[in-house]
Amino acid sequence: CQPDVALLDVRMPGMNGIEVCRRLQAEGSAPDVRIVLITGTPDPVLSTQAAAAGAVALLGKETPPNTIAAQLLAAAEGRVGWSVE
Repeated sequence: CQPDVALLDVRMPGMNGIEVCRRLQAEGSAPDVRIVLITGTPDPVLSTQAAAAGAVALLGKETPPNTIAAQLLAAAEGRVGWSVE
């Protein structure tokens, strides 16, 4: 059983969230999992990298919890394209 959505921090020890996203896409091991990334330091370069890696959204850690929940629900339901908050 695979999850519908994964919420990953961009900065994780060992392998960052963007690299996890790239590997999942390249391996094809989780083709239907929509990945939402979260970061404390959003910037345009990071947004470009996240989108290129296959993430469906990049959220800042300052994003209100109800907005994060709404983005995760939208991703789970397949209603999200690229989003930066």
